[in-house]
Amino acid sequence: MGDPGSSKLKTLSKLGKVVTINYNSFDSYDNILSELGKRFKDYLNENPKEDIAVVGTSLGAFWASQFSDEYVNLIPAILINPSIKPAKTLQKHVGLTLKNYKTGEVNKLSEMVPSTYPELSRKGMYLVLVDKGDEVIDPYETEKHFTVNEVIMFEGGSHRFEHMEESLPHIEKFLNNIETVHY
Repeated sequence: MGDPGSSKLKTLSKLGKVVTINYNSFDSYDNILSELGKRFKDYLNENPKEDIAVVGTSLGAFWASQFSDEYVNLIPAILINPSIKPAKTLQKHVGLTLKNYKTGEVNKLSEMVPSTYPELSRKGMYLVLVDKGDEVIDPYETEKHFTVNEVIMFEGGSHRFEHMEESLPHIEKFLNNIETVHY
């Protein structure tokens, strides 16, 4: 999910094909899960022989975890500065006029939306990448949350995650050490 022109996605493309999916971030968890799930399944059906991994940053990392979990831990996920408690993180934005920087849509986040989100799971096949300088999500809370997954923490940085290039060897190693799954 994201801007195909972003430097993070350009860096990730060194490891393989990158496909982005945007969504209505003002909608409820169930509606977003349904819409993204349909598009994700369509992609898998159209590309049955591809090795698949999902990557996301912040709330996108939350969604990447949902798809990893949806497919019984068969799809590896790289979670970057993940929002582990979206209900809490999104609550800070209720009532504010926000712009979805991917779609350009301007709207107010309703009070109902944050309450629809569960906490991020710990059960997926995850590699977690965190900048210690993340000013939005506590990096040490993230580290504690993922006790059974590999968490790599980088000094400094921010919520925007400035260590993509340094992450490539870790991502490559993670992907090479898992059993390949085809759909």
